[in-house]
Amino acid sequence: MAGYDENQRVDVFLVSANGGATWAPGSNAGGAPPSGGSPAAVACTTATTCLAVTQPAMGVATGAVSTTADGGHTWTTAGHLPSTVLPAAEACPTFDGCVVVGDGGGLAWTTHDGGGSWVPSVTPTALGALAAVRCWTAEACVAVGQSSLRTPLALWTADGGRTWAVAPSPDVTGGLDAVACPGRRVCVAVGGSQLGIGTALVMRTTDGGRAWQTERLDEAGTLQAVACPTARLCVAGGTTFSLNVGEVPQITVASSDGGRTWRPMGASPDTAAFAGLTCPTPRLCLAVAGGLFASPAVLSLTDPGRVGARWVVRTRLPRSWRLTSIACPTASTCLAAGSQEHAGASGFGDLVVGSHDAGRHWRVATVYPPYARADAVGCVSATRCAVVGDGRHSQGAGALVSVAGRFRPAVLPGGVGNLYGVTCVTSDRCLAVGTVPGTAAILASDDAGADWHAQHLPGFVSLAAPPQATS
Repeated sequence: MAGYDENQRVDVFLVSANGGATWAPGSNAGGAPPSGGSPAAVACTTATTCLAVTQPAMGVATGAVSTTADGGHTWTTAGHLPSTVLPAAEACPTFDGCVVVGDGGGLAWTTHDGGGSWVPSVTPTALGALAAVRCWTAEACVAVGQSSLRTPLALWTADGGRTWAVAPSPDVTGGLDAVACPGRRVCVAVGGSQLGIGTALVMRTTDGGRAWQTERLDEAGTLQAVACPTARLCVAGGTTFSLNVGEVPQITVASSDGGRTWRPMGASPDTAAFAGLTCPTPRLCLAVAGGLFASPAVLSLTDPGRVGARWVVRTRLPRSWRLTSIACPTASTCLAAGSQEHAGASGFGDLVVGSHDAGRHWRVATVYPPYARADAVGCVSATRCAVVGDGRHSQGAGALVSVAGRFRPAVLPGGVGNLYGVTCVTSDRCLAVGTVPGTAAILASDDAGADWHAQHLPGFVSLAAPPQATS
């Protein structure tokens, strides 16, 4: 039996010689195998022969494998686990043949030499959550998010969303928050690690989402929004985690080669992290920014392809607004969605605001207090838009649809947990992505967002090809 002693604050490995009636620690310091890490699992093939695996110790990249031939009184290090594996459970039909499973890319690892070397095999996993969706034709689309293993997730369709396939996932921790498709079959997705502590992530496809190339940027944080006004020009923005007073928690980058390489851009002072971004023309990009410690604002970037271009504050917004998405169906008409704090009450309600002068001035288009928050907006025209997000508190997702500028609740299928992204690809066809309990969800509408129905998604899938064996 392996575990951790909360009172003594040490790892322990206990031995019983009477069927579990009484237990005593093994002979090593603290009672644990000689690994330096926390014991994770142990399996025995006889009364005296066992194999134990541990979590990596502080400052050590891999967990250890230890064996005993005397019932746990003494231990010998037999090898180490692969660097991607955080073991949670173990089974050993024979002493030489064991299987370890846990976090680490959706894999089970098998040894046939008592822990000296390990061979991976792909195991199925749930899709997790989808955050964004984009199309370059009425039939061809990609959707991105994060798998249940906390790895980037990308799906593609070639039939308008009626069927979806999952692309292989890179062996990195993190997720994708936004995607733009600047050309036919070419899309750029951005994201990063949770909380903005790790490195920003960019993934790019040139074959309609079937395969993706991955690039980690030097920028620390998470990219939460991306827009590509031309086939070669893309801009992205997000947030980084910082405890330094006065430091702008923004990361902004631009690409002039369709997302292959990126350069840093100047952040806008006294504004918070990017939440949504759009480029109504190749010479103008707009973003909504907000946070706990800075007033919300709409930012603008003029001539984004110019080296040295900087984001500036276009207009300040009321402090009660929390905008998370922006879309401009024309060069001058824009809608932004988010939430507004209730006056004199706790909580937030759906908020949609509009501008008819390319983001300089904004007015409230609708406030829908029964809904908790709007997360994304997509438009088929200046007067027909769909807004998705959190619906009634603790009762799943919600959606609004506008006809001639007037918003009303849309009809959603039951069981949808949250909706985080939406796009409209024709005058009637819209797609929304999010979650249902336990996995991802994609909804489709054939009437510009008034009525939605669920799309078929694979349940458990293999996200990656097996990596190389390790020893």
